[in-house]
Amino acid sequence: MSREESWLREAYANIVSNLTAFATDPASTFDSFSANFMGLDSIESGKYRYRALMEVTSYFWGSKGGRGALLEKVLASAGGATAVNGMRLSKIPEWIASIKGSAEIKEWKVTGSDPKLKFDLLNVIGNRLVFLEIKNRVDSGGTAAREESLAKKFLKLAEMIQNGVPVYIGDGVEMDIAQALLGLGIKRLEMHTGFLFSVDGKEATIDDDKSKGFYTQSKRLMEEYYRKHNNRFSVKLTYDANTQQLSFEKDGLSVIIDLLYGNDVTKNFTHERAALVNVLDKVFRKKWDDIWLSVDLAISQRSLLLETGSNIINEIRLVLSEKPNSNFVANYGKFTATPDDIQSLEACIRIIRHRMDLQKRNSVPKTDMRDQEIADCIYVYAASNSHYKKVKSS
Repeated sequence: MSREESWLREAYANIVSNLTAFATDPASTFDSFSANFMGLDSIESGKYRYRALMEVTSYFWGSKGGRGALLEKVLASAGGATAVNGMRLSKIPEWIASIKGSAEIKEWKVTGSDPKLKFDLLNVIGNRLVFLEIKNRVDSGGTAAREESLAKKFLKLAEMIQNGVPVYIGDGVEMDIAQALLGLGIKRLEMHTGFLFSVDGKEATIDDDKSKGFYTQSKRLMEEYYRKHNNRFSVKLTYDANTQQLSFEKDGLSVIIDLLYGNDVTKNFTHERAALVNVLDKVFRKKWDDIWLSVDLAISQRSLLLETGSNIINEIRLVLSEKPNSNFVANYGKFTATPDDIQSLEACIRIIRHRMDLQKRNSVPKTDMRDQEIADCIYVYAASNSHYKKVKSS
């Protein structure tokens, strides 16, 4: 398994775990008003499946399930040994010094004016320091996403560079950002907000952003900054409204802020100017059905839980906790240790089927389908309890 695929596994394991929790928790996400508004109380047949569908899929609207963290790791990996993700402004000088092997300054600190900014991705390419705030699609995050990446990060940093406020202390000497970067061999600072895809799933373009994204919000923020800060602190700004690029020079440090789309995102961030498709192919070398299977089971199992008070996944959990020395536990242990052990899996299926009175269901599937459903539940339950680093919901 490649490093990128191991990161993908962590993200998938996080989602499977959360979906399994949805399938086994009887608590409702609907209050009486929401239930009436969504028509739950008006449904006579299929009520439980509709509610399960709404509750399970709500997870994906409220959380990215680790997609953002995975994307940052993948792009940082594509950026090579000089790229990092999730770095604070305070740590940048010592990080650059370690890359360039510079030991002129032995200790870096920050002054009290440190704004505690944190950036998605950074890379050092020659004498360029590249910042990248990444968005999956042109409509990701709405107007708030543009505010976050531009006004609260890049434009705030640009203002600090313009006014020359001391941010760093190198061996006891206060420095502004331009002084610190120039001293470390950085002559060009690029701050990009990158959009990978359009709303139809193709590589994003600026026209996609104008028609389906929030281009006007970016334009407003950039234009406002230009009007308020041009010639401020004796720094002249250049603003190109067509390309949405803001630039200036401070004491020999060239600074640009702009929006990038599709291939231009990865080309500007990587040493080899890699194409977007080549970067993503490192993760998705194979086809995976983890999420489809988990969502499908979470909906059907939650529906059964709401209707009858129990379901297959709960039965698996109960038999594991109630009878630690049972035949089921022994076979389940063999199966999880060796997923190709079909005999142990079939033994587990027989035990669960015997425990459950599936005749209480409104629609009783054929025996082979019932066995397959139990098998799928065992797979998902085993996956949800495997060891992995849980990703916090966004």
